[in-house]
Amino acid sequence: MFGCNETMQMRHIVLNTIYSIMIIITILLATIGLATYQWVEADAANMFDKAAIEPPINVPGLNKVSCGLLTYCIDAAGEVAECSLPWPRYGGDYDESPKPDDSPYPLWNVAAGWIIVGIICMVVPWLYSLIVCFGCFHHKIQCISAYMVGVGGWMLVFGLITFGASMDDLAVDTCARGATKDDNGDCPTYEAQLPSARVEGDEATGCKICGTNMDKFMMSDSCEFGWGGYFVLGAFIFSLITSFVGCKVHERRNKVAAINDGSYE
Repeated sequence: MFGCNETMQMRHIVLNTIYSIMIIITILLATIGLATYQWVEADAANMFDKAAIEPPINVPGLNKVSCGLLTYCIDAAGEVAECSLPWPRYGGDYDESPKPDDSPYPLWNVAAGWIIVGIICMVVPWLYSLIVCFGCFHHKIQCISAYMVGVGGWMLVFGLITFGASMDDLAVDTCARGATKDDNGDCPTYEAQLPSARVEGDEATGCKICGTNMDKFMMSDSCEFGWGGYFVLGAFIFSLITSFVGCKVHERRNKVAAINDGSYE
């Protein structure tokens, strides 16, 4: 049905090369965003001043806590610090591969899944763009692959939306030092829950590092949205541009026929 009997003019060969490079850039942006721990970050000073979260007594010299979809970082003093490459994965066991249920929240697995599917959707068109460079070109396949890049970009958006739906899980809800909540349901001070199994133990890890005003799709003033999510958002925007460029790669056309159907450039 689809052969490789179509040829391209030199300008379209150059355009396909640019298109292939753009796909690689989009994939790299999405992959870095997925892998980094900088999705939600809380500075130790802001945790206390803006969210009444007491510094954990078993984490001396705490500076910042950062949580990503797959990795985390605890910037602190001493042996409890976990912020070096390779970035620590949830689960706390560096000798075994992390399991899906090691993630603090199920929605983070779903968000990571969307992003991974989006990356796969872009890898396939990139592989085809390499085949095109060796002379196997068909315009219909080119259009399909270019649309796949755009579809992959929307998968990244679904990942961001899923992550946004989980943001209320990052709000602290446990009173520090065994205190009880008042009539309004507020604590005098709150206890953070960190993602490290070294600190919290295997069964008590989480990423409750933000104030009680954290909500779905709403960031607390005690936390910051890290550049991991911005990288994924940038990959989405770049995927739309890349998809448009890919659709502009055409086969060599008969000049008279191209003028008649309006596709001659």
